[in-house]
Amino acid sequence: MCEIEQLFRQFDHGDGEWQQFIKSIKITNIHGWTGQEMQFKFPVVAVVGENGIGKSTFLKAAVCAYDNQAGKSFYPSKMFMSTQWDEPALSGASIEYTVRLGNSSRNLKWKKTQDWGFAPKGKKPKRNTYFLDISGHVQKCL
Repeated sequence: MCEIEQLFRQFDHGDGEWQQFIKSIKITNIHGWTGQEMQFKFPVVAVVGENGIGKSTFLKAAVCAYDNQAGKSFYPSKMFMSTQWDEPALSGASIEYTVRLGNSSRNLKWKKTQDWGFAPKGKKPKRNTYFLDISGHVQKCL
């Protein structure tokens, strides 16, 4: 078996380094996302596209899925702040995740009511996360 086949086998079965990862994210009513879902079926995924299509929105949502072990955790209330100008645009917003933990999966959901609520705060899987957003020169890692 070649190395790439072994990598995909480990990823499909949750072996080795691939025991914890986001299987999918669905974003509703945030910066133009209207219920679209992105699924991750490969160990390495590139998020590419033109400016303004939602790459940053997606990556901000992704980093909120985990309880950060490398420092302060990220929450939608900080990543998608409500101001008087964008409050109507975030009305009914939600972020839904399916996270694989070994051989099982866990569904998590943030839903914005008055604020983003507390639902997954105590249940988020633990992982080192990092997010760097430099407008005009964007580099992001998860």
